[in-house]
Amino acid sequence: MGCGPWCLTRFFTASDPAFTAMVQRWAADGAVARWHGPVGRLQDGAFTPDDGQERWIAPGGMRALAQYLAGAARRGGNLERLVEVRRPQWVSTARHTVDGWQLFGRGLDQGTYDAVVIAHNGKCANRLSAPMGVPDVHSQLKRLRLSANWVLMVAFASPVPVPGGMEGAFIEGSDTLSWAGNNSAKLGLGGGPQCWTLVSTQAFGKANKVPQESVPPEVAERVTRDMLAAFERSLGLPRGVLPPVVFTQTQLWGAALPINSPRVPCIWDPVGRAGVCGDWVSEGGSMQAAALSGKAMAEWIAASRGRLPSDVSDLAIGLTTPLKPAAGEEIGQFPASQSGGESAAAALQHERKQPSRQQQQQRAGLEQQQQRQQPAAAGAGVAAKQRSKEAAGSDAAAPELLSRPVRRS
Repeated sequence: MGCGPWCLTRFFTASDPAFTAMVQRWAADGAVARWHGPVGRLQDGAFTPDDGQERWIAPGGMRALAQYLAGAARRGGNLERLVEVRRPQWVSTARHTVDGWQLFGRGLDQGTYDAVVIAHNGKCANRLSAPMGVPDVHSQLKRLRLSANWVLMVAFASPVPVPGGMEGAFIEGSDTLSWAGNNSAKLGLGGGPQCWTLVSTQAFGKANKVPQESVPPEVAERVTRDMLAAFERSLGLPRGVLPPVVFTQTQLWGAALPINSPRVPCIWDPVGRAGVCGDWVSEGGSMQAAALSGKAMAEWIAASRGRLPSDVSDLAIGLTTPLKPAAGEEIGQFPASQSGGESAAAALQHERKQPSRQQQQQRAGLEQQQQRQQPAAAGAGVAAKQRSKEAAGSDAAAPELLSRPVRRS
């Protein structure tokens, strides 16, 4: 991997049985691998290894893992009929019509879909959702608060002197640094410069935040200097003992990790057929949370399929749930044991509730629109039933999910 690509996911863990099963399949295909090196906590030169927690990495980087997952949808089986991956694809506008969600991007019609899923957050998600006519979804996206972190990639001419063979550490007692990871050791790369990734604390990120699209050179230089000095102090080394630096690159992660979370499997407006999934929705800042939230989103869409707007209020989830402070490390969560959280099916029963006033108004408007365009709606319904019948006839074991959630990249 070298020093070029950014890998903001240092490693991930699995504790939920469903996610653990996913990871085992990825490992069998070589998409992920165990990270066996010593990882723990570091303060003033004292390194304390962790308790042997199972850690996973993507040897080819997280982009390679995403490409593997996208490719899996094309390699036969039930998913091949139900999933179509289009990339690159830019969606800037989503318009709700009687036929579904019509998407537009770069002045082009991107097609009409049964449902829209925003697997994103921050300003881009807020701008996309604001005019969509799903106010509860938009309100939840606006309530999210995100931290800022600086990430420094640094290559040293020779190995850094570390205690206990340390390959990665959560930094304690530092106002500047929260994580240090040896990418060269983690990926088994020998020879050449030794590459490390250093991640700042959220407080340092906030104090040194600038427009990330145009970071002033003097800010990048100061951040680099401060983070390297903090790394040296955390290792307990005298000033100037670190090996010569042959390469550095800074990246301001302006919308880094969630500070708050509704702690629900996903957010779903069954009347508007629009939802949100992501790690910040269910827990905050972990690969496991992201995967399980996406799985839950698919289950909610499937449960809503074939039901009229007047008969789906019990499927609403997360639309008005208060956001609570998110837990975890400065760089995310690393679940190590079964959390006892609800499965998507159990949470579906738990979250059944009366529709909000906004949902009632939205539902009434949609029903009036459907009545005015009854012939078109009836034709669409017949076509949908026909598609369902054909799918069931071709493979009885296929999941009943014909909706195409759209992720905005």
